[in-house]
Parts: sequence; structure tokens; C-alpha cells
Amino acid sequence: MSQINQKWMQSIIHYKENGVLTLLYNLLIEFLFIGYLGFLSLLSIEMMLPLFITAHISLTKLFIILFLLSFFTLVLGRIVEQDFKIRLQKKNPLVWIGFFFTLCMFLLSTLRFPLSTIPFLLLAFFSILWLLWKIFFCEDQTSF
Repeated sequence: MSQINQKWMQSIIHYKENGVLTLLYNLLIEFLFIGYLGFLSLLSIEMMLPLFITAHISLTKLFIILFLLSFFTLVLGRIVEQDFKIRLQKKNPLVWIGFFFTLCMFLLSTLRFPLSTIPFLLLAFFSILWLLWKIFFCEDQTSF
């Protein structure tokens, strides 16, 4: 068993020294960016036209594949000793576009709910949004 682990580690070191793992890591970062952007596009089409996308493909399977690839990229980044650091700025237009996109999708999804439950959903939504804002944009806290 240890001989298999030793051979496995030797092959990882060999690919790391040749730069293959670095190239794979950078390609996976680009693929994940395009994949998540495509997933958000398909999800917004699905929100506006129900069953238009899910009648043909499963968004759950696509999300699970992207999620697993994200973890694989994280592990690969630690092996290659590279980190993809997220530096979001409050003035970045993509942050505000993402905020308004999320808000519009949330409001669109609450159209069919009873009027008595919408305030609770709004409270939960804005509480989670405030928490994410604190996590991503607070300069005074260190990493988790």
C-alpha cells in the first residue's frame, strides 16, 4: 500500500516540476468561470421560462459537476501552491450587477407565494445577503 502511495506522489511531483499541474489548474479556473457563468445564464432562463431548460438538461447535475470541479481545483491549487484569491471591491460594477440580478431572481421567485410568507422570505434573504456582504467586504477581519 505504501509503495502505491509513494509511486503516486512521485508522479504528482513529476507533473508539478514539468508544469503540467500549473497549466491544468489555470485551465480549470477558466473553465469554472465559464461554467458558472453558463449555469447562471441557464438558471435565469429557467426562472423566466419554467421547464424551458430542465426539460432538456438537468441543472442539478451541471451544478454538482461544477461544485466537484471547484473542490478539485482547490486541492490542485494547494498542490501547485497557487491560490486564486478573490478581491472584490464595493465599487466594482460586477458586484452591483450580481446584487441586482440576485434581487430580481428572488423577487421573481416569490410571485406565487402567499402574501403572509413573503416578509419572512425577504427577512431571511436580506439577512443572508448582509452576512455574505460582511464576509466578502469587511476589511478589518482576517480569513476564516
